[in-house]
Amino acid sequence: MTPATPDAALTNGGPAPASEAPASLVRIKACLAELEHLLPAQAPLRDFVHHNTLHAFQHLPFAEACSTAARLTGGRPWLAEERCRELFRQGRINATDIDAALRQLPELRPDEVLCCSKERTLCRGEILQVALRHPSATLSPVQLRWQAEEHALFEALPADLDPAQRQRLLAAAGGVHEQAAVADLWAAACELHAAAVPMAVAAPAGDGLAELGWGRERVEGARPGDDAADASHASALWLWQEMRAGLGERWTLAALLAHLCGEDLRTALQPTLIRHLGAHLDQGLAAWPNPARDQGFYAAWRHSAGNDWAWELDEFADARDDIALLPDDPLLVIDGELSRLDVAPAQRAAYLQRLALELPGWAGMFHWRESHAAQAGSGKAPVALSDLLAVRLLLERLHAEQLLQRLCGLPLRVSELGDYFTAQPAELWVRHARGSGRLPEELLDAVAPLLAGRPTDGVADWQRVWRLFRQPTAATARRRGSPALAAWPLLALAQRLALSGRDLREIGAAGAAALLNCAGSLASAQRGLLWLLAYEHHYRQQILAALAANHGRVPA
Repeated sequence: MTPATPDAALTNGGPAPASEAPASLVRIKACLAELEHLLPAQAPLRDFVHHNTLHAFQHLPFAEACSTAARLTGGRPWLAEERCRELFRQGRINATDIDAALRQLPELRPDEVLCCSKERTLCRGEILQVALRHPSATLSPVQLRWQAEEHALFEALPADLDPAQRQRLLAAAGGVHEQAAVADLWAAACELHAAAVPMAVAAPAGDGLAELGWGRERVEGARPGDDAADASHASALWLWQEMRAGLGERWTLAALLAHLCGEDLRTALQPTLIRHLGAHLDQGLAAWPNPARDQGFYAAWRHSAGNDWAWELDEFADARDDIALLPDDPLLVIDGELSRLDVAPAQRAAYLQRLALELPGWAGMFHWRESHAAQAGSGKAPVALSDLLAVRLLLERLHAEQLLQRLCGLPLRVSELGDYFTAQPAELWVRHARGSGRLPEELLDAVAPLLAGRPTDGVADWQRVWRLFRQPTAATARRRGSPALAAWPLLALAQRLALSGRDLREIGAAGAAALLNCAGSLASAQRGLLWLLAYEHHYRQQILAALAANHGRVPA
């Protein structure tokens, strides 16, 4: 499965042989036809219309449809949690609504008893409600220390704690001063933290490879040999092949480079592309209509590239010559660019799908105009989704090559990226750790200048950061594994549940682990759905209450 050279497949990339081209073009056409089910049917707006953005998923249950659409489009199907908590504070959602929402999802088992003390019986629903309303933040050692110094984290109860819960905690501590009650609760949390569920913030970062989400058993065969601090060429080759195999199903080239470089080329690419798209779809309002728009979007865009001296891509080396040599058929351009990226044939449909769904409104309107060319309001300029995707693919490659040259300091082409990273294994692993959000906070400042351009010391700078990541100092390990950092989530949860230090000691380590497990068990999609169900329940109860209050009244 591994090529003979680090990037043999990419190096040998290029347009498919003539004998294979017809079959590959047929597959591309079939893929474009399939996009009809995913893209919005975005017609030119003349009247207000309702459009079901989940029409391609309406055969699925609602929650599953939302999750599937989010995975494919990158859109957010649920209201942001912070906004939901703001609605709770405004009284537009209350605790009764959340309780009703939990009961609408029987798999959450809200009535199941989780643990008991002498005075309290805790059910899953109570813990899940607290987890929704007051999620425990993941704090770094520096953040925890700052919270303790600035907000008296271990000396005072939260300012927004419910008055009844505050009173219960103080009463359970014998009516002593608040600081003594918090100190006792904190002491109990520290006593139990070692046997509680290990939190991500408390885990030492010494085993960097296994932490990066690729699976320990797969990493073992690729990890460095005797020197655990050295990233091997074999491990870098394996990691690069894993990343490259994800082109299509997991990410586009732009998304992969954003992961590795910390800079998203789409922020510069999309505004330029959108200006050309708007000019092509114009129905008489644009300040600048492309003079070649009657030839189709791809041809008009190439015309701009060859004749407009104020064109946006003049700073790109050899871009005009490259574009002038392109074939006239946009399908051939799509096929050639996908081949240059070495996107596997089985992944090409997914890759084009991801590109189209980056700008779903524009892609949807292109598809609608192409499918309704004879309909009034469709405009005179020919429109084809293949034109949009051909230009988008080409722009992605041009921007990617410029980004790589600027950040790596080498005249790299995309096809050479694998060879470069295989020769610089420490750089690849550190970039991947940062993109995965696994790089410790104290190393982010050291990595920032390396991401911004070529490092002063070359390979040595990346290797230095890699060694720090793989072999943290004893002081760093102690900070990460400190009792305070590990016990903090249990303290925060106990305060919201109005559990005293005595309650915690009575439920013991097993009970504490059960509490933390339950509080962290809600997936992001479940949290979003629960907030939606709670909001709808509150609204529905308001309507029903108004109907009941006015039942039997005779209109005046």
